[in-house]
Amino acid sequence: MNYTEYQQYMKIFFEQYYFKLSQDEHGIMLPLDETEKEMWSDDADQKKEWKKWKLVSAAINEKEIEDLEKEIAVKLPFSLRAFLTVYHHYFESPIGRNSLFEHFEAIKMRGIRYLLNTDIYPLHGTKRAIIFDAFG
Repeated sequence: MNYTEYQQYMKIFFEQYYFKLSQDEHGIMLPLDETEKEMWSDDADQKKEWKKWKLVSAAINEKEIEDLEKEIAVKLPFSLRAFLTVYHHYFESPIGRNSLFEHFEAIKMRGIRYLLNTDIYPLHGTKRAIIFDAFG
C-alpha cells in the first residue's frame, strides 16, 4: 500500500471504531475541560464533567513527524504516519490517544517499541498477523 492508501484505510478504521464505541455512549466519554473544547462532540453537555469526544481532522505536519522520528531515532512506516496524521482522537489502549493538544501521546506514553510490537502497527518480515499488511 502507498501512503495515501494507508491514510484512507486509517480514516475508515477510526470512523468504524468510533461508531462501534459510540453505540454505548460511555465508550466515547471522558472528563474533558474547557481547554479541550475542540475535541468535544457537538452534542456534549457543557455542564457535565464527562463529555463525549469526537474525531477531529489531524493538524500534524510533516516537520512534526520528522522531529518525532529524530527524537525516537526510528523512521516511521507509512501506516504509523497515517495513524498519526488522519485524526486526533481519545481512543484508549491498545490504540492509544493522539489528541489535538498533545500530539503523539500514544507514542510518548507507551514508547515506539511497544507500539510497533502490537497488532495495530506493521512489522514487515514478522510472523505476526498485522492488520495493515493484510491488505497490501
